[in-house]
Amino acid sequence: MSDLTVAEAVEGYVSDRLLRGEIGDNSAQQFRWRLGVLARVVGPGQPVRALDKRAVVAYQREIGSARPASRRALLSTLKQFMAWLVDEGHLDIDPTLRMARVREPRRIPRALTGGEVGRLLAACQDPRETFSIKIMLALGLRRIEVARLELGDIDWERRTVQVQGKADHERVLPLVPDAEAALEEFLAWRGHEPGALVAGKDGDGLDVKYLGVLVNDVFRRAALKKGRHDGISAHALRHTAASDVLDRCGNVRTVQQMLGHASLQTTQIYLRRANLDQLREAMGGRSYAGSEVPRG
Repeated sequence: MSDLTVAEAVEGYVSDRLLRGEIGDNSAQQFRWRLGVLARVVGPGQPVRALDKRAVVAYQREIGSARPASRRALLSTLKQFMAWLVDEGHLDIDPTLRMARVREPRRIPRALTGGEVGRLLAACQDPRETFSIKIMLALGLRRIEVARLELGDIDWERRTVQVQGKADHERVLPLVPDAEAALEEFLAWRGHEPGALVAGKDGDGLDVKYLGVLVNDVFRRAALKKGRHDGISAHALRHTAASDVLDRCGNVRTVQQMLGHASLQTTQIYLRRANLDQLREAMGGRSYAGSEVPRG
């Protein structure tokens, strides 16, 4: 068994995945943080052999108060790390093999109403805020996709936008009228210099975390955000786009293509959001007021 310490093993794992090209810098940062929690629980200077079933249980208790989605991500990283330790000969047995899966509540994606979108846009204080929100609403983009957008990604002749998503996956989306109008208005303020569309102070693409803070600030000014985990964030703009497109076309695969989901199962969460008009029509027109209980 290896003489590596837990801290050395964490760094070795993250570095190995970076060298293999399996993860990018953002994922590496996330993995270091998630596994840093494990190192803190066990003790960073402890040998790898200390990573046994008791260590896994201690880790689960440490993260037990986190939301289900967060615990699922944390435990997924833990399982990948332990499997790597076994594959590399640092551990003989994977202590996570019998670890229970995290059960996540079935939640309905939070979409904004037309009135809420109007309040949000009215609360914007500069063209950068307005464009960031409008382009996420028009194309269903993630924060990282907005941050990565460059002027060269716009094909004006074909009226398309090339989007670089998570894990550097690319997709091409139509430059729909709302997106085109938002882009033209923004470029009139920004100028047509090449490079990142939504640039930071150094001229590079805006930091993803800062973009989230920027959008959350607009939500607060619009009095739409009530709490930290209320479902009102930049991702709500993506949910709004997906829900509205699904209501218009009724085709979940079209929504999958727009969002860039690798799995249709991921997109199918939007099917939980019932079309209330259709539901009202289907459920209405019934009355049991005249029904009588048969007498024996």
